[in-house]
Amino acid sequence: MARNWDARVRGASQKVTNSTDEGNIDREAEETAKSRADTDDQLTGEPEQTRSAPLPGLRATSEAGAEEFPTQNQNLSGDLQRSLAETLGKPSNAAAPSRRAVEAELVAEGLSQAVKATDIAVAIVDRSTGLIRWTSDSWIDRFGEKDLIARHMPSATEFGESPLPPPGESWRRTRTLLFEDGAERLVDLVLVGATASDGSAIVSVVALDRAGSRSLVTELQQVMSFIEGAVAEASEGSVAVLYVDLDRFKVVHDLVGNIEALRILDLVNQRVAGTVRGSDLLFRLHSDEFVVIACELEHPAAAEELAERIRASVATLTDLGHDLAITASVGVAVADDVLSAEELLSAAETAVYVAKGRGRNRIALHDEELRTRTQRLMVVERQLRQAIDRKDVRFAYQPLVEIASGRVTGAEALLRLGGEVGLSAVEVVAAAEHSGLMGALGVLVLEGVDEQLSDFLRSSEDDHVIMVNLSATQLADEDLVRTLDRLAHRAGISPGRLAVEIPELVVRDHPKAVARLAKLVQPTFKLGIDGFGTGLLEFDALDQLPADYIKLHRSVTTSLTRSSSEEMDRIRVMIERAQTAGVDVVALGVEDQEQAVILGQLGCRKAQGFLYAGAVTSEKLLELVAGGIDLSVVAGKS
Repeated sequence: MARNWDARVRGASQKVTNSTDEGNIDREAEETAKSRADTDDQLTGEPEQTRSAPLPGLRATSEAGAEEFPTQNQNLSGDLQRSLAETLGKPSNAAAPSRRAVEAELVAEGLSQAVKATDIAVAIVDRSTGLIRWTSDSWIDRFGEKDLIARHMPSATEFGESPLPPPGESWRRTRTLLFEDGAERLVDLVLVGATASDGSAIVSVVALDRAGSRSLVTELQQVMSFIEGAVAEASEGSVAVLYVDLDRFKVVHDLVGNIEALRILDLVNQRVAGTVRGSDLLFRLHSDEFVVIACELEHPAAAEELAERIRASVATLTDLGHDLAITASVGVAVADDVLSAEELLSAAETAVYVAKGRGRNRIALHDEELRTRTQRLMVVERQLRQAIDRKDVRFAYQPLVEIASGRVTGAEALLRLGGEVGLSAVEVVAAAEHSGLMGALGVLVLEGVDEQLSDFLRSSEDDHVIMVNLSATQLADEDLVRTLDRLAHRAGISPGRLAVEIPELVVRDHPKAVARLAKLVQPTFKLGIDGFGTGLLEFDALDQLPADYIKLHRSVTTSLTRSSSEEMDRIRVMIERAQTAGVDVVALGVEDQEQAVILGQLGCRKAQGFLYAGAVTSEKLLELVAGGIDLSVVAGKS
């Protein structure tokens, strides 16, 4: 591990202190020192007495100040000044130097000039107290004068868990610092621990400004090397890699534009940087993906705890603007004796995709069970690609039924893929989003439904409707949008016969995208909100949203038989409020007659569920549309 400049000066200074021949002046050293000084004067054109102090930033008030070693804290005691002088490699007495003292002086002088010439912001900090012992001119110019390192940071907990690196260790961190002009900006910090000549632990803090005041993308190979180093150097505790991926950030980027997207990424980076521990390393990959290398974990479960804190920190960001809410999924992989650095990072990335497949805004740990599921995901993705290429898909339809009459008024289209293994809808969606195929899948569904039910969709004799689900990522897919536009305006589909559904969560998080979709497809298509009633959207939202219908979440339906009178009143008001606004209401997941009766009493007119019929073929759907559902048979099921 490389030693920093103050450690080298401190080491040379200690050699002087421990020398047994300090009283014997080395004449050769004197001559050498004088010769070097004369040479320096010739090179710089300055006499020896006007040369700068050994380290920059020590703002002297008199010519004697360099000998007294003053600092920007003019109230330092003489003992502390002498201790500080020794810490930085400046002998505190005027005794004639030994050879080693001359070497220490030369090291300090050279490094001092290097720091000053390159305009580097450097601070020397007491590790146990956080007290700043010395700063360079550049540090003061950028961040101002403060007594504690923590006062330069907007968060008081920046170094709370593991304050600063111990002697012999170096850390790299990205932290938000308060600049002299009052702004808060991300800064790369290099922190190196050392021991002063008085035995106290100190830390050199080098602050490097970040380009554009935002986090920079780190090369993957560089991150790999840090993972390898962390695993190799781990002597105590566990090492874990956390893969943080913002949910649906492409949609956000398309909505707000590149400049605003960068600002949001900057805010996320600041929040994550303020959440990780002092011993952790934070990097950014690509646009919206971050990697945290967690070192010195007390136990493997601590990695999951850290992941949860990161997830929560992103979810609670409130100053994004644009009515946006940002969430993150976090994948966790704990190092062992088997996984290489590349495999460890890959395992964390796989875990984050599993977290997204489970609904996003959550964490997932890569373990043996997940490894098996990953293999399954690869199979699903392969089948999905083959199905799209070959158009090897089938459709099933969940009938939409009038509760009072049993009339079938339409259906929800469900995709079924051909292939070697049966796939659930959740697996298909997760694989499509993981592989970037959601847009292609949406086009395939719309074109397939149009092909199977062409005559049905172009009939204008009744109010039947076929409903198709869309995800958040599909809203920004240009191919899918063009397909919707073509079907809406050029394919001759009768108004209201095809509907697109958006999940309630998407409507809450991306209202502008949903409004844009509604403007595109209405009135040819209907627009529905799927899974309404969980509390993500207030009732008032129905007055502003251009929705033609809402589908009550399954949890609302299943709770009906055990709901309190207050809860029943809430559901009744929700249904009445929607219908007053001209929004139809459909209950999902109706499985028994009691639920159907209660829904009718509450004013809900339509339902989907196994009480009436499971998913059926297009031929069977057309039969049900013609003949309806026999409610006497339905009543006999209960």
